[in-house]
Amino acid sequence: MVYWIRKSARILSIITFFVVFFIGLDPAHPFDPQIAAVALFKGFCGAVLFWFAGFILGDIVFKSIVTGVETTQTDEIEGGLLQRIHDEKKKTHPDTAAGTPAPHGGTPKSASKKKGT
Repeated sequence: MVYWIRKSARILSIITFFVVFFIGLDPAHPFDPQIAAVALFKGFCGAVLFWFAGFILGDIVFKSIVTGVETTQTDEIEGGLLQRIHDEKKKTHPDTAAGTPAPHGGTPKSASKKKGT
């Protein structure tokens, strides 16, 4: 989740930088170093402010979305490691993966192997 918050804040700040920088350039004198330096400074300040605002707002928005999602779906959003482990358990032990006992009421077939029978 933090990955997506940082990524959205970074995208917002980069877009803001270029918009403020190109708007700040004088169309009559686009290569004037003094005007370009001022536009660069304004673009940098705007990018920093929008990065902070995007990080804070992204944190609020993403956390509000994730808290409304069920736990299994949250695992998929946050990297899916727990979901992959759960899926592997289903593949290797289909009788007990969901936490339900085997249909005959005893242990699963893989655990009921006895010596001598």
